[in-house]
Amino acid sequence: MVEYDDLEDLVHFSGGEECDLVRFPEEPSEKTGTEEKKMKRRTHGFFCFEGLDEDLVQAIINKLGFQLPSPIQRKAIPTIMNGNDALIKSRTGSGKTASFLIPIIAKLGDHAQVFGPRAIILVPTIDLVSQTVGVALKLAKCRKPALSVFGIHGNAKIEEQFFRLASSPAPDILVSTPKRLADIITQIKAGGDSLNLSRLQFLVLDEADELLSPQHLEAVTTTIDQVPESAQRVLVSATLPESLVQFRAAKLRDAEHVRLADEEKLSSTLTIENVYTRSDDKPAALCQLLASQWKGGKLLIFCCSRHHCEFIMGLLNRMGHKAKAIYNALDVSARRDIMAGFRSGVHDILVATDAAARGLDIPHLNMVINYDFPYSSKLFVHRTGRVARAGRPGVAWSLVEHADLPYLVDVHRFLGIPIPGPTRSGQIGPLGVIPQYLIDTVGSQVKIAMEDAELAKLMEDAGKAFLAYCRKRDGASRPGKEGASEVDVTQVHPLLVSSDGDVKRHELLQAVSKYRSRASAMELSASNNKSDTGREIADMWVDKRMQDDAKIAKFRSAGKKQRKGRVAVSMDGGKDSLAARADKYVEAGFLTYERQRVLDEQFLAIGANMGDTRQKHLDEQVSEMVGDDMSAFRAKGMVTRWDKKSKQYVNVNKDQQGDLKSRTRIITNNAGVKVRVTGDKKSNQYQSWKKNSAMSMPQTGTAEDSRAAYVAPRMRQGQLKAPKAKGVKIVAGKGAARQMKSSRTIAKEEIAKEKKLAWEEERRKFHEANRKAGGGKRARKH
Repeated sequence: MVEYDDLEDLVHFSGGEECDLVRFPEEPSEKTGTEEKKMKRRTHGFFCFEGLDEDLVQAIINKLGFQLPSPIQRKAIPTIMNGNDALIKSRTGSGKTASFLIPIIAKLGDHAQVFGPRAIILVPTIDLVSQTVGVALKLAKCRKPALSVFGIHGNAKIEEQFFRLASSPAPDILVSTPKRLADIITQIKAGGDSLNLSRLQFLVLDEADELLSPQHLEAVTTTIDQVPESAQRVLVSATLPESLVQFRAAKLRDAEHVRLADEEKLSSTLTIENVYTRSDDKPAALCQLLASQWKGGKLLIFCCSRHHCEFIMGLLNRMGHKAKAIYNALDVSARRDIMAGFRSGVHDILVATDAAARGLDIPHLNMVINYDFPYSSKLFVHRTGRVARAGRPGVAWSLVEHADLPYLVDVHRFLGIPIPGPTRSGQIGPLGVIPQYLIDTVGSQVKIAMEDAELAKLMEDAGKAFLAYCRKRDGASRPGKEGASEVDVTQVHPLLVSSDGDVKRHELLQAVSKYRSRASAMELSASNNKSDTGREIADMWVDKRMQDDAKIAKFRSAGKKQRKGRVAVSMDGGKDSLAARADKYVEAGFLTYERQRVLDEQFLAIGANMGDTRQKHLDEQVSEMVGDDMSAFRAKGMVTRWDKKSKQYVNVNKDQQGDLKSRTRIITNNAGVKVRVTGDKKSNQYQSWKKNSAMSMPQTGTAEDSRAAYVAPRMRQGQLKAPKAKGVKIVAGKGAARQMKSSRTIAKEEIAKEKKLAWEEERRKFHEANRKAGGGKRARKH
């Protein structure tokens, strides 16, 4: 480790950013020589912020492997240590997770040994829960006794989570997905107890723009309503708008916006490349891209649905690669095993949906491929942010169809770079095509692989899923649609050809394939007739074609003039652009009618749809008048339900749907367990767990010594299920509650099961004998 004798040298080495770095005071010691050098090296760390003790700094250096704080950490850690609410915005891979975990561990101190969580971290995905818990545990072990960290998500049994929350050691830090935590709080409250958050000191919303979207807002609001006003709130994301109005649901108080003034949205070591292809050629284009550009290592491929993940995984495995797929529908243990195998190198290709796009840190990942181009600029930033992290180089390839061109233009407008063309612009590669003869060569191999019936069925399902995906995604902005017509998609990508001869060959084949005779079929047939009548007919058709061509040219020129008259937001800074016109008024001393960074705000807005920005602006104004929480919006809305009499869906006011609330049905919850639901309320699983386990949620402040210690279930190597005692059978009953069955009950069930099997076998033999006899009528059931 490099040591610095002067604080100015340290600041200069770390990038020149101003930060509140302090050194630990050196205690007088009589040790000399080697012992004194070791003591000096141990007490002088680079994470020497005010308030961080020596044990925590050593855990940061030894456990996390950090030698210097990143720029965002140097600004965020002092802000949180001072007790201020914060909005932390920085690009992916910049160390945002450690920027809020380090001050939280520092301010919480040792394990409190009483019930009541002191910090809650909400994250949008299950994989991000596991990753955040892993980082927090590395830092929590520096405390004596160590802080207790517990992860909560929807793919685990809720009964086990009830037991963990009510057992010793009491969790100090909860890392959870919003819907499962809201479900736990609601069920405990309905069961007569409460998960009191009065001791809570920190509430962190990681990937806050996703958590405050309409998909998670109601669940997040349920948790925020239980948080005391004294708790410190921190919002973190790579794509956060600067407008604090959009964070009113988080109830921030004088929040500080922590961000770097000159930071780019993407890493400077990231290279972006785009490949234009047809929809039918995408599998072949992907295989050709792997053959020519992938040099080994870890590769991450993003798709739009789990059906695409399964299809791409099967195709790549048939082509000789080692690929695995991960998506939300997978069991949490299977996802954990797949991610562990990918990190360790068991399989080198991971095909994933957007579940892996946010927050995950995969070491030594140097390439990302967008098989389906994202419809959101924020999603593009999060996807490509999986590579080029912590200063490492990386490349992000995207397969772009014709329908994706408006979204590609929107992404380039958001990043502030020119519209993709045939030339390279810095780290942004050109938009080019793969030569068709290469696509045909690889396409023959793909066709051979597609002879497999299972793979063909996966491709059919992926095609249906893509149609549903296209209907669901938001529309592109108007400037994006207009700019898509100006994108050149005829040039060959320079990285996908080996010489100029390949380019000339591609151009020749393209010219031959695009050749169209200007003469119509009537002209050709008439010109073949050598008589005078044939020549007259040919001349007549030539005159008619020339007149039609003149009308078409006139119509096209009028359309071009009309498009030139429109005012469009462009990023190239041309003389007719909106920015250039605004600069003239600014130089003359006038104020602009749009605030600065307006384009960023439109793209980063929570729940924004770039296809209709004006309507979104009106909705924001209306929301200030009718209420800013989900209950106010639901009260004004209508719901749709199936009417059995009219055989159609009808609109019903939510306050007047009496028969809907009293209706009982069975649904599958987040853990995959079937539960009985009355109206829109789930059956209370907490009450069932409380009855069967003879436990309840302890009150906040209760000492944990009076509670049984939580012991994680252990299994032998190679054993799929935990061992069970003789004469006792553990089964999942209603609400997944564990029930005990006696040996007498088990014997009765076995006898009934044998009788049923014997009856079914007798019935099968009867029908088989009847078919052999050739009976014309179907035999009666006996």
